[in-house]
Amino acid sequence: MLIRVRYTDDSYDMIKPWRLQEFISSGRIAAFLRSDGWVAVSRDPLRRGNDRRYSGPERRRRDNNTYEAA
Repeated sequence: MLIRVRYTDDSYDMIKPWRLQEFISSGRIAAFLRSDGWVAVSRDPLRRGNDRRYSGPERRRRDNNTYEAA
């Protein structure tokens, strides 16, 4: 799978996903295409899900279960 990108010089290209962060960090990418539309590097959130932390109770730990095993 390749990601469609728009460089800062307004040219377009397709790059491998693992290179996207490198190109963003170097300032070469102005925008890239997600399944829901174009993302502008200068104004849109770049990562989905990584910054969100679950603030509710820990449900995976056994001692936090609210039921008794029979």
